[in-house]
Amino acid sequence: MKKLFILALLLLFSFCSSGESSSSPEEVVSAEQAVETVPDTDSATTDSTTTTSTTSSTTTTTTTTDSATTDSESSSLPAHMTIIYEPAKIYFASDLSSNVQENFKYGVALAQERFGNYPTQIMVVGTDRDAMLDLANTYCTLKEEADQLWYFKDKDECIMVKTRENGHDFPYYLRVGLETIENNYPNSGSKGHNGGLEYGHHEFTWAYPVGLESTSAEGYNSEIIAISHEWWHAFQQAHINPLYNCVGNRCQNDGETLDSLMGPMSFVEGTAVFMELIYGQELNGSGVLTGVRSMQQEYKNRYKNGEDDMQQCPGTSIRDITYQLPCRQAGYNWGLWASAYLAHKVKDPYVFETNYYPTLKETKDREETFQKTFGFSTEEFYSEFDIWIKGPESERNIVIPSIEVGTGRAYYP
Repeated sequence: MKKLFILALLLLFSFCSSGESSSSPEEVVSAEQAVETVPDTDSATTDSTTTTSTTSSTTTTTTTTDSATTDSESSSLPAHMTIIYEPAKIYFASDLSSNVQENFKYGVALAQERFGNYPTQIMVVGTDRDAMLDLANTYCTLKEEADQLWYFKDKDECIMVKTRENGHDFPYYLRVGLETIENNYPNSGSKGHNGGLEYGHHEFTWAYPVGLESTSAEGYNSEIIAISHEWWHAFQQAHINPLYNCVGNRCQNDGETLDSLMGPMSFVEGTAVFMELIYGQELNGSGVLTGVRSMQQEYKNRYKNGEDDMQQCPGTSIRDITYQLPCRQAGYNWGLWASAYLAHKVKDPYVFETNYYPTLKETKDREETFQKTFGFSTEEFYSEFDIWIKGPESERNIVIPSIEVGTGRAYYP
C-alpha cells in the first residue's frame, strides 16, 4: 500500500531532476522531493559562481505518526517542530548518478511518510572534489539568499569554513566517499543530522550512498533503511524547542537545553537504531524491500559488536558513553539493547514514537518524561541495565520485538 501511495504521487507530479529513467519500480523518483543538482565545474566559470536553487511549490499530503503536529499547533511552534506539506529540499553533487539520486529521493519519501514530513535540507556529497566545492557554494548561496549568514562574515567566509579540510564539513564527507570506493564498502560510510534548527529546518549531510546505484546492489536495503535512522533524529528534535531570543527570522539555539533534553548519546542513537530496525521489518513485511536481515540476527550482531566496543572503555556505564570516546559505537550497539529493554518493560515497541517524545514535547523535562513513560527513574534504569546486559543470552533475548507476518509490525507477546 505504501509503495502504491508513492507511485500514485509520481503520476500526479513528475517534476524532479532529469536523468535516465529507472528500470525498476524501486528506483522511481518520489514526487515529494524538490531536487537541485549542482552543476559541475566544467560548466561553471573559474570564479566563484553562484548557483541559485529552485524548489517546487506543489502541495502534497503526507501520512504522519500519531504524535504529528496539527495545523492549529503549527502556528505557535518553531518551524523545525512542524509538519509541512512541501517537498524536502535535497541537493546532490553533480557527479552522483541519476540512479543514486532517484533511489535516495524514494528512500526519503518513505521515511517522510512513516515518521513525519519536517522541514529539511539535505546535501548529498559524491566523490568528485570540484562537484563537492560546487555543492558547498550552493549551501552558502542558500544561506545568503535566506539572509542566514549569521555565523559568517560573508558568503566567501561561509565557503571557506564549509570546505576546510580539518573540519566535519563537505571535504570530510568527500573523503568518506572515496574511502567507500577504495575499500569496496557496500553502503555509505557516514551521514548525519547536522542541526539547523535556528534556520527553521533540519540539516543533513550524506557521504556517497553507493548502495543506491542499483536496487540490486548489496547495500541497497541498508541505504534505504539508514535514511530512517537520520530521520528519527529529526523526529526527536522536532519534539524539543531549544530556541530563544527570536527576532525576525533569527533565533538563538540553546545547545545545552537541546543536549539535556535529548539525553545520553546511547539513548539518542540507541532509539534511532531500535526504530531503524523496526522500520526495516515494516518495509520488508509490506514488500517495499526484500531479504531484510531478521531482528534476531541484527540484535545478535549488535550485542557482540557492543561487547567488543565496551572493552575499549572498561568500567564505563552506557549512560556515560559519548561521541568522543573510543567505545562510541557501543552507544549504537548496546544503545539498541537499552532501548529494547525499556520498550519491553512497557510491552510496546512503539513507545518512543507514540508516548515518550510526545510527552517530552509537553513536559519539557526529560526525567519527568522518563518516569511517566517507563515507571522508574533514569538512575534506576542505568543501574539495572548495566548489570542485565551482561547476563544470560536467554534472558536478554526476551526484549527483542516479535514481527507480525505480512505487515512487519513489531509487537511483544
